[in-house]
Amino acid sequence: MRNRRFVAAAAVLFSLAVLAACSSDPDPGPDESSEKRTEEPAPAAMPFGATSTCSEILDVPEDERLEKVEGLLIGAHGFSDDSDTQTFIDDWCATSSDSLMSTWTAYVEANRERLVYAFENADGYTYTIDVAVPDGIEVSRDVASQKPGEVELTASYPITATVENTTEGRDTPYSALGLMPVWAPGSDVCAQAHEQLLLETDYEVNGYCRVGVTELAVLDREPRENGQFGGGRATLLAGETVQLGPTDGSFAPTERASIALVVSEESEERVAEQLRSPAFWTLVERQEGSGDGGPGCSSSAGLGTWWTLTSTATGATVCTPR
Repeated sequence: MRNRRFVAAAAVLFSLAVLAACSSDPDPGPDESSEKRTEEPAPAAMPFGATSTCSEILDVPEDERLEKVEGLLIGAHGFSDDSDTQTFIDDWCATSSDSLMSTWTAYVEANRERLVYAFENADGYTYTIDVAVPDGIEVSRDVASQKPGEVELTASYPITATVENTTEGRDTPYSALGLMPVWAPGSDVCAQAHEQLLLETDYEVNGYCRVGVTELAVLDREPRENGQFGGGRATLLAGETVQLGPTDGSFAPTERASIALVVSEESEERVAEQLRSPAFWTLVERQEGSGDGGPGCSSSAGLGTWWTLTSTATGATVCTPR
């Protein structure tokens, strides 16, 4: 009997020892899975946007890049459904580290249609003019100053141009130059405009028209001591190239030219749409008095006569008879 009690007591002691040993196992350390759950998430990639560079577009899946870039450029100056966006992306990634929008602005300016023309005036002075054909024409309306049933539409557009004095060894007088948008026969603009033009090739009335001529001046960039702007530069030094721009009437620098046309309210929407898209642009030189015809045909407008130099039209020059 005493032996049985001894065996039972020993068994109890053994069990207690085992439990004590288990409870004294070394600390296994922190739960690794718990650590992973508390780690800070990786920062999300910034979405591709107007200020992104080309390297960032590589994060966009290849089949989505074109649509992504075009979506950002909608509404940007110079962008349209006809824009070759893929060529722009290729050029951008090959040559520029600038942002999407700044690169697009430079791309549009570099690829704008230009009128470049070298000519000699009636006194034998020679010049070369370079004009970026305007785009981004904006149209505004005014009814407050018009009689019932009429509205005045004003089309405004940017102009960037230069003229170079190429007369060897001589200073030259600035030859007054202008830029004239022209609209096609049958357009609502021509139905409303009063200044009809003729075609040089046959001098028959054909319905082309203009709304006005924008004179390009060598503008003062800083006002004089009295705060007023001068009347523009009158002389170009030998070999000098100067910037030209539209004048606001006081010869203060201005980025945009404007022309206005009073139309019926019924035709307003159609005329406004057509004002944004002239058929072509004509570069003209002003001759005081009757002149001798100059290198082209004439288009009377205000003081003196505007003689056609060149245009973006093909096959014909628009002008009025002499």
